[in-house]
Amino acid sequence: MKKMIQTILLSVLSLSLLTACQFPNIKPQSMLSERVGKVSSLAIDSGQVITDNQQSFEAKLALIDQAKESIDLVYFIMSDDYSSSVFANHLIAASQRGVKVRLLVDYATNYSRLDWFSMLEWEGGGNLIVRFYGRPTNNMIKDAVYMTLGCNDVAPREDKSACSQEKLAKIETLFQAEKIDGVLAESLNISNLNLAESGLFLSGFYGKNVDAMTLAIEQGQNISIKHLVSSGSTASSKQIKGLKHFGKIYWKSRTGPAYQRVFNRVKTAFAFQHYGDALNPVYASFSQFLPVERNNIDEAARDWDFFTDYTHHKLLLVDRQKMILGGRNVEDSYHMHPNSLSKKYTFMDTDLLVHFDEPNPAMEHRFDELWSFVTTASLADIRQHAPNDFIANWHWANVACKDRIQIEGCRTDWLNRVNLPIEKRIALEKSKLEEHQQTYQTEYQASLEFSKKFPSFSVSNQAVGTYLENLPFRATDSRQQRQFGTEYNQEAKSNKNIHDYWLTKLKAQCSSEDKSPREVYFYNAYFFPPPNMILAFKEMVNGAQNCSHVTLNIITNSVATTDLVPVNILASHSTKAFADFYVANFDEQRSATIKYFEYQKIGDDALSLHSKVTLFEDALVIGSANLDVRSYFMDTNNVLVIEQDDALIQQYQQYLETRIKRIDLLKLKNIELSSATMETMIANDRLLLQASLEKYSVQNKLSETQHQDLVQKMEELTTAAYQLTKKLLESHYESEQKQLSERFYQLFKTI
Repeated sequence: MKKMIQTILLSVLSLSLLTACQFPNIKPQSMLSERVGKVSSLAIDSGQVITDNQQSFEAKLALIDQAKESIDLVYFIMSDDYSSSVFANHLIAASQRGVKVRLLVDYATNYSRLDWFSMLEWEGGGNLIVRFYGRPTNNMIKDAVYMTLGCNDVAPREDKSACSQEKLAKIETLFQAEKIDGVLAESLNISNLNLAESGLFLSGFYGKNVDAMTLAIEQGQNISIKHLVSSGSTASSKQIKGLKHFGKIYWKSRTGPAYQRVFNRVKTAFAFQHYGDALNPVYASFSQFLPVERNNIDEAARDWDFFTDYTHHKLLLVDRQKMILGGRNVEDSYHMHPNSLSKKYTFMDTDLLVHFDEPNPAMEHRFDELWSFVTTASLADIRQHAPNDFIANWHWANVACKDRIQIEGCRTDWLNRVNLPIEKRIALEKSKLEEHQQTYQTEYQASLEFSKKFPSFSVSNQAVGTYLENLPFRATDSRQQRQFGTEYNQEAKSNKNIHDYWLTKLKAQCSSEDKSPREVYFYNAYFFPPPNMILAFKEMVNGAQNCSHVTLNIITNSVATTDLVPVNILASHSTKAFADFYVANFDEQRSATIKYFEYQKIGDDALSLHSKVTLFEDALVIGSANLDVRSYFMDTNNVLVIEQDDALIQQYQQYLETRIKRIDLLKLKNIELSSATMETMIANDRLLLQASLEKYSVQNKLSETQHQDLVQKMEELTTAAYQLTKKLLESHYESEQKQLSERFYQLFKTI
């Protein structure tokens, strides 16, 4: 029964209820005058394009070791595995010799390693500071308080409507006076309050620990799970009306971020638990614990809808003059060759190392803007609003009991006897770092043969760079305003500078008076284009202008090589719609030639493309932005555009063409896509889904009904991907394209 309650709890807590929209937040005023998210005319002294994992890792360590004054880093993932422990130790050593180190990582992705980052700060002795990007908003923390605040002190439990109203009033009173750095926290839409059991609840939420979330409600509300289950449907008519206001709970619990995590990362109990029946009679009993009557419920729902608004940056900036960016996170899969220590994929990625002619304050300021943004939180902040003591002890209990047959009983006994304080947990994290570093140094061996497959390319000292970012605040409004999503057809105004550049360059390929043949390459791990890119590709094909001199080459993963099967499944249906449009509308005299390639799995190699590279006839673009919906609509990203380096562009084009010519490595999919039937594709999708469930051991944890429901929802999404893309391509009216685009973003922004 408790598992059922947990299932319902997580279905409700997703709160991805409403469509994406734009609402303002407030942040400290920015100072410099350069365009937000763009630094132009970067004079480059030297550089390298690096495609080999080991070379990239060694280049990063060398930069850290060379640092004299400052190291600024932003990473989506910074792990605590073998190579990452070596990386972390170099950062610690730099800080201990006096270098100021600032490390910014994504909150949702890295929260489970909170103690690891506290250990880094401790070892850094005040010179190494860590912040997390994407903290829970004031609205989210209020909801967590509501969920874990009992009725006994504010109203009789039997009068659930009165309980709800009194709880909301009490919560508003508690939050109104909070200030952070002298500013009212509500005006910033952030909070560090930990009331009732809200901190435990949020710790479980971000740490993906269902038991912690359930415990927070049980303890905070002093309720009996057994009594709750037996109480059945007891929601009042007013509460039912409130639930109808959230009519998308049922749909979004299957197709929003929760669906993505089940289908995309079907690895944890936290994920698949979302697939309980949200309309189960017991669900109504939870309405007394949900803030269904709060005044600003739309804003709260928006905040939950965008809680996976990640920072996807990858940046290492040293002394404001030396920099590495690209696609690689800090994790074994990105920094090692295939070996027994790395259990996941080995990623084929691309980084760019550059030395500027002189220290560049504008580049440092770009980091400062993200570092000081209102959605970032210090580790001290996090330990106030989401302390991890319970889930950290839970982790160490699991470590202690991993070899026991009755692991649950062992864990309960361990938790009853042991309570590791933060000081002891930091010591354990330091021991883990030392053990992992020792293992890396003694057991890992880079492969010279593997390195030969992945060359590097020199960047000329005549090259000029432009740094571009997608950022969560508008370029033309006050920088105190956070944005959620984007404004339609306003990429620059919405501060989506990378996509603004891509769209401008694609348009220029066709409009140029120079009609000599030219090749464009999107070498990108995850190809699921947002509507604005789909429409740009359409303009290259529909004959509106002469684009016959342009060949667009798209190189991406297949389902056999990707680490994110759902992206490929959904993208294949969108790409199928484009392939149908391409065949029907191709005009040899007017249309661009578009070639779509996918990597093929060779033998037992677990290699997966992770690069994010774009090549035009006069520019090479390397960074963190995928050609997918999320990278445009949700996350922060960064790239560097290299121009005025013809030799580099020619060499990199030759590298891609060499790979294209290997038919065992890359397969041209145009004919296969255009000739495929929807029935065949759907049947294949089912097989892929089944394989994913079995791979992550989820199949035996789903009931037959849940499994069928998952298949049905997957087919609904794939059908939507095809139909929405098809309608976008057929539409001639901007108003209709806008509506279709909004629907597309609503469904697929988190994929």
